[in-house]
Amino acid sequence: MLPLITTALGGLGSALVAGRYAAVGYLVAGWGDAVAEPVGARWGRHPYRVPSLLGVPARRTWEGSAAVFLVGWCGATLGLMALGNDGLTAAGVGGVVALASSVVEAVSHHGADNLTVQLAASLVARWLLSG
Repeated sequence: MLPLITTALGGLGSALVAGRYAAVGYLVAGWGDAVAEPVGARWGRHPYRVPSLLGVPARRTWEGSAAVFLVGWCGATLGLMALGNDGLTAAGVGGVVALASSVVEAVSHHGADNLTVQLAASLVARWLLSG
């Protein structure tokens, strides 16, 4: 139930604080989270522990976190292009967004990353592109 609640809060929070850049957070978190778990389960060889809000032991893998970065970069780039940015700008900002989101995902409590990654991606995109 916690991932559902944190996803909803992340989406609402992103829309409220980042406006149109919330779409970037939706793509980075949605696509990155969807890919990270199967990549980590299949190819993950380098685990690390993350804190848990409810005390359930949780671990992630560097391979899964790399997938968050790569897929997040694609999602951010496509989202930024859909918002009217040229490809080069979208790819550059998308890379920074993906890096920030990957770091946030790596240190977020298990179950809270659906909220924190959405907010991080949305806010970094807005910060970098709002003049």
